Amino acid sequence: MKYIVTLTISFMILISCNNKVNTTDGSTSVPVKEFPFTAITMLQGSWHNYSKDGNAYEIWEKANDSSLYAKNFSIKDNDTIFNEIITIEKRNGEIQYRPSVKDGPEIIKALFILEEANNNKLVFKKNEDVFPQNISYTRIGNDSLLIEVSGQQGSSHRSEKLMMIRGISEQK
Repeated sequence: MKYIVTLTISFMILISCNNKVNTTDGSTSVPVKEFPFTAITMLQGSWHNYSKDGNAYEIWEKANDSSLYAKNFSIKDNDTIFNEIITIEKRNGEIQYRPSVKDGPEIIKALFILEEANNNKLVFKKNEDVFPQNISYTRIGNDSLLIEVSGQQGSSHRSEKLMMIRGISEQK
């Protein structure tokens, strides 16, 4: 009997020490502090979305072993309508997402922290009232990426989604 109780307690301790979390999509996630920065390189490369509202591009390059750099821009009728520089880096024990957008003469910067992560999804959050509060990247297969920007704007919830395709090709 003592052997069964000891075995049961050992098993419960082993289960409680397992830091892996099952996510809603069936994948397994580790705590964000333990998430390997190398897994973020899933963003690396060129991504595009062509639509009647304009063409969106996000081009990610590896800067070094602990940071990625991106140019994010949109073009409509040969005019750049949005331009952003993004850095993702491991700093102070956390993975930080830092977008910078030029708005006239002013550069607007923000800081998002990786809060949820697995091999197919990255969710960055910031604790501010200014939209957006969440930015997520979800890999859909090897060549598609869903980007969602969401949060509270005033008294309502707002969400914008953009499906990106790997590679940049000529628009049809």
